[in-house]
Amino acid sequence: MKIFVSGATGFVGHEIVRQLLEADHVVKCLVRPGSEKKITPAEGLEICPGDATDPPSLEGLLHGCDGVIHLIGIIREFPGKGITFEKLNFEAAVHMVQAAETQGVKRFFHMSANGCAENSTSGYYRTKYRAEKSVSESTLKWTIFRPSIIFGREDAFANMLGKIIGKSPAVPVIGDGNYRLAPVAVEDVAACFIKALQMESSEGKAFQLCGPNEVTYNRLLDIIAEALNQHPPKKIHIPSRLIKPVVALLQSIPQFPITRDQMEMLLAENICQDKKWANVFQIKPIAFASENLGYLKN
Repeated sequence: MKIFVSGATGFVGHEIVRQLLEADHVVKCLVRPGSEKKITPAEGLEICPGDATDPPSLEGLLHGCDGVIHLIGIIREFPGKGITFEKLNFEAAVHMVQAAETQGVKRFFHMSANGCAENSTSGYYRTKYRAEKSVSESTLKWTIFRPSIIFGREDAFANMLGKIIGKSPAVPVIGDGNYRLAPVAVEDVAACFIKALQMESSEGKAFQLCGPNEVTYNRLLDIIAEALNQHPPKKIHIPSRLIKPVVALLQSIPQFPITRDQMEMLLAENICQDKKWANVFQIKPIAFASENLGYLKN
């Protein structure tokens, strides 16, 4: 099959492209001009200069493709630089759906987020929800994936925490730290997309993707410490009511590790009620466990 991938230069995109090529698919990658070096040339891979936020740049790029895998999205916005949830989580999806419809592509596979909801307090979740609607209300044969926090070699979340734990014996924790997460491996997320290509039964369905183990944030920190061969870090619990104004004040600084939006999502938990995905796609999920986090040592 010939598959068009938007967001191929990202963390999940790299793994999806790798698995697509391994499965002998032909891959066309949408790459913004100047980002070509983020894609490793390979047989069966074509780089297509363009920008999902610029519809005219997509004209003709999707002709002849059997499906689109749309991965573009951001977890943190910088409005002053034009990097917003509205533009990249929602509008980019709308443009890709329209391009697929007008250029004769039948299948559309969309990366959403576990927890997205119309009335969420999180701007990230709200725009992800609206992007889902643009996909599900289209004329395309669609499949939507809603992963929890994704971990893997190039991830931002576990690597960031690993650096903090590796440098300090104490780690700040918002609230009691008992809110639960179910991190899912990037290899498993990518495998779902690749398997869905051949599964008509996945059409018109949305799948929550969570790892096999639910862990509290406190326990997650301990697992990362174990992967680093360190003792569990001392946790300094800070009431959310005290930290919220600090985060609101400093979140515009790129080096500050968390935004108010991200904090709200963290405190709301990130687990799955529907766990059928592993059986549907015949995948044995990789657990968020110290033995699977060896990349944190590199």
